[in-house]
Amino acid sequence: IEWIDLFKQYNFQIGVSWDGRNDSSRVTPNGEAISDNVWGRIELCLREGLSLGIIMVITKQNERFVSETARLLYSRGVKSLLLKPYIGETEELSLDSASYAEVICGLLDLWLDIGDKNWIIEPLHSFVRVL
Repeated sequence: IEWIDLFKQYNFQIGVSWDGRNDSSRVTPNGEAISDNVWGRIELCLREGLSLGIIMVITKQNERFVSETARLLYSRGVKSLLLKPYIGETEELSLDSASYAEVICGLLDLWLDIGDKNWIIEPLHSFVRVL
């Protein structure tokens, strides 16, 4: 695939927005969820050895699965994960501060359990650097 060769040649770092397999908020014009399609591209990038990071928006829909998703991504070779809480007008997606704190604490437990200091989970990475 041409874009893979281009990314390899110029050592691109790739960021993919993926909110997990349970994400139903991103759809095609036909209304079909795109999460499996995106996951296929993520796996392709990993197989090809590209530098890949995942950007994940945490919502009420996926908050229960964030640690599980992070563990899956780590096991597949993703060493960079950027988490952003969804705070917006859509009430059924919006995450409150207590829920966000619970997600972050769960990720801290996971990060400590795995013990790989090279695994970057933002904002945890920044918190730990400051400490």
